Amino acid sequence: MEDYLAKLKNIGLQEYESKAYYTLLTYGNLTAKKISQKADIPLTKVYATLNKLIDRSFCIRIPGNKKIYKALQPAIAFCPVVNEINDKQSSIEQMVLELEDIYKSDNKTIDGYVEVLTNNEQIHEKYVSLKNATEHELIAFVKPPFAHEGNKSRIERQDEVDSQRLRNGIISKAIYEIPSAEIASFLIPHIEKNISEGGEGRMLEEVPIKLHIFDERFVLMALKNPDKSNSKLTMVCIEHPDLAKANKILFEHLWEKAIPFEEYKTKYLTRDYKLSQI
Repeated sequence: MEDYLAKLKNIGLQEYESKAYYTLLTYGNLTAKKISQKADIPLTKVYATLNKLIDRSFCIRIPGNKKIYKALQPAIAFCPVVNEINDKQSSIEQMVLELEDIYKSDNKTIDGYVEVLTNNEQIHEKYVSLKNATEHELIAFVKPPFAHEGNKSRIERQDEVDSQRLRNGIISKAIYEIPSAEIASFLIPHIEKNISEGGEGRMLEEVPIKLHIFDERFVLMALKNPDKSNSKLTMVCIEHPDLAKANKILFEHLWEKAIPFEEYKTKYLTRDYKLSQI
């Protein structure tokens, strides 16, 4: 019951309104006195509460001499709430599109081409957004920490965008730092899926920097925190084709030194990890 009351309050009903509506749903048609007793609402408050529910179309009073109240079917009662939420979502989506046009305009100072991100959710959203907009090539140095934090929904969303981009024919190449057993548990399946869909991956004992290059234009790279006790991830996004090309030269140099993923699996992937996948 408490879980449902919390959800009803979350969509805008007051505490007594939530209790009264839930009680009517549970017990069927009731008098105000019965609602007061079963829902633990003071009798002095119950009529005002029921009138508010009637005004908001969550319940009705059944015609007759005796005041009996009936809950409206949830699918009907919540229609105005759902419509209001959908309207707000549409307004927000439209506003985001308009603000994006302003953000992408050419009227920028040099600071407008550099964006510092310190929140993992923002970092992940920026990464997915850049990847989703990639038209030709994505190359990356991949190493911990990860903005998705092992979150299943974030990983699935990232994999979905990867798959879509690869189906659209982009070049996708990554050099992965050889992971610990803990990180391998989610990283290795990701690499295998990416390669099976057309991406390319190689492994290196140590990757110099966590970095992604999108269409030789955008660079998203991690800034190392000098405080070793603080593992918080900070990344900077820079729109700078020359910087992107310079980092691509480093990538191509290390690509030749890295070992193919299949060779890594055969020779270096730990026996314990392989057994854990059986």
